[in-house]
Amino acid sequence: MLFIAPLLAWGGTGYPGDETTPCGDCHPRQQAEFQRSHMAMAARAPAFLEEWRRKGRPDTCFACHAPSRSAGVVCTDCHGTAGHPYPRLSLPAVCAPCHDAPGELTLRSFRDSPAARRGEDCLSCHLPGEGFSHDFRGPKRRGFLQGIATLTIAFRREPAGDTALLRIRHRAGHVLPGGTTGRAVWLLVEQRDAGGRVVVERHYRFGWLHSPTAGWRENSLPPGVGKVVEVPLHEAARVIRAKLIYRFRAGGLDRADPDQRVLVDETRPLAFRAGP
Repeated sequence: MLFIAPLLAWGGTGYPGDETTPCGDCHPRQQAEFQRSHMAMAARAPAFLEEWRRKGRPDTCFACHAPSRSAGVVCTDCHGTAGHPYPRLSLPAVCAPCHDAPGELTLRSFRDSPAARRGEDCLSCHLPGEGFSHDFRGPKRRGFLQGIATLTIAFRREPAGDTALLRIRHRAGHVLPGGTTGRAVWLLVEQRDAGGRVVVERHYRFGWLHSPTAGWRENSLPPGVGKVVEVPLHEAARVIRAKLIYRFRAGGLDRADPDQRVLVDETRPLAFRAGP
């Protein structure tokens, strides 16, 4: 772990071999774009460092977050070290070593997704456009998650009690959230009475779940088919509000996450329940 201290203090370009293969001399725009990306800072991002320390500082994390022992991913980590001209990258295979690593399901879920069947690949969403851009985009980019998910609310009435049916669908090409075990999508459901008071509040977490006895279990939102959550309705409930939140920080909702994004916020009255 001797590389950790210089890695965190790295102040240069973050590209090993700059003395002999200065990518930026011929590709200044691409290098500048990539250096602003979260992949280029993968080993010094606060969320990663927090999770890395919490898990006991395993060296294995840097196989993906800093393969060349830099501050993050660098040119040769994806393009190889054979030298210029570099071969065209094979997608999605080049992404798989890290995005199918333990604690990841992004590539495996993509392979059977509607996006893959349409002939799309990773760059269709994360690096759109022409001109060999390296301006990689992800969920922390403002607007990237805009309209990514929908949430519809329906009701089922039965003698034993009423139930709200919350259907979540999204248009990501892989499970939501993508990424590692710390990320999650939370569904917050409030039931309010006629006076506006909260009578029931429930939280549901989608992503990787951990149990001290069973270990890690994957519970992300699959692409295409969606997921339905059944919520029993309190007898006093007159309004239901459902909010879907994408969070980057590990832990519960009580932990502040300045980067979190509200994906959907829906409110429906229980019109079939007349009176107070």
